[in-house]
Amino acid sequence: MPNDRNTLLLYRSITALGVVLAFFLTLIIPQHMREGTDWSFQFATQNFSQGHLTADGATIGLEQSEAALYGGTLSQYVTVGDNRWALTEAPGYIFYLLPFYYMHAPALGDLALAAGMAFVAYILLKRLRDEKTACLGTLLLLFTPVALAMMQRTYADSFAATAFLSMGGGLYIYYVLAARELSSRIGSVILFLAGLLLAWSVAANYNNSVVVLVFVIHFIFMFIRSRSRGPRVPAFMFMILGLAVPFSLLLFYQKLVFGSPWVFGFQYSQLPIGFALRYLRLNIEYVTAALLVGFPLLLAAALAYCGSLYYKITAFFDGDGKEAGNDPLPELSWETMLLLGGWVLAVFGLYLNFEFTANSRLGGMPFIIMARYYLPAVLPLTICAVLLLTRIPRKLAASVTILAFAWGVIFFSQSALSFPVVPPHSPYNPFAFSIGENRAPVISGFAVLSHT
Repeated sequence: MPNDRNTLLLYRSITALGVVLAFFLTLIIPQHMREGTDWSFQFATQNFSQGHLTADGATIGLEQSEAALYGGTLSQYVTVGDNRWALTEAPGYIFYLLPFYYMHAPALGDLALAAGMAFVAYILLKRLRDEKTACLGTLLLLFTPVALAMMQRTYADSFAATAFLSMGGGLYIYYVLAARELSSRIGSVILFLAGLLLAWSVAANYNNSVVVLVFVIHFIFMFIRSRSRGPRVPAFMFMILGLAVPFSLLLFYQKLVFGSPWVFGFQYSQLPIGFALRYLRLNIEYVTAALLVGFPLLLAAALAYCGSLYYKITAFFDGDGKEAGNDPLPELSWETMLLLGGWVLAVFGLYLNFEFTANSRLGGMPFIIMARYYLPAVLPLTICAVLLLTRIPRKLAASVTILAFAWGVIFFSQSALSFPVVPPHSPYNPFAFSIGENRAPVISGFAVLSHT
């Protein structure tokens, strides 16, 4: 028993140290504002902090001029009529970020979400297999190059939207796995948080609604059969309540800003943000290399999932009681397999048809420009990959793991330190520093670092 306790303490300590290392890596490199989204969210956070959900043309003009001094643009701000400008993106991340902005430590916002995502991933993987798998999987999740790179970008919504989705989805799957062992009170709390976080991920990024729809379909299926077996009906009412709160707030925001709860910012955007099947071939051509760089265990996850799916299908039709040891992912039931598969399919199916990334002019960009859109699928990909790694020979698994960590650090650094379009610049961040920088004059309430 003491040895077991020591082993558990060891795995948890390694996980905690890994989380701290990931935080350190993202904090030591100053923020380099890259794209219109970063600049738009930066100024939107300032505007929202002053109680302005929209801005007039004069304000946007001043903010655009400041951004232009450093090569930036407010491409996500659009006119919505009557000299009113509004953000095209969902506002959930900005509202979440405001408390950290008031504390003059916006970088802590993503770190808090990363800690929450790591915790949920740990308890879910521990439930699926064991403490060792939970430790390994949590570290692989955080050190995925795309996750590290987007965690470092304070004024971009990709990591936050992914963290909300991963925490909500992870808690929901955990409940489905452990429902019979949980008290009614604990189960209700977990489902409420799951619904709240899933819906808030949509409030942070509209496109997450496709993934949340997968969970809603699964939820309806579980609810229908709950009278005879599985999760309890009363607890599931809390899931509905959790979903309703963020969606109601989002509809109220859209009513205030756009005049109708059913109108959202993307409808005003002039950017190439459409989705169509005609972009599929080009996206496969342009995005594949970026995905393999951004998600180094993508092939392992795909291999494990497809192999397990094939085994389960043949075992079902053969009905010969095959040994579970032949299944690459025996920990995953049919229901969990379908839920994880639907999660990944919702992300990849959407963005492989994305107009923006099908643009050939992006060909020379760092991998993060292409791969960041697929970040919402990082948790199910990590689950499949780590469950496979725990089944291969120990030395091979250790080599793959070390390589994945090194890969993550190298390509995160490449993304954080280089960008071929916008020169490096940074809003003041008390947790970031670099040699040879001075603070520039404060414009519109922001202190900007410029290279000397």
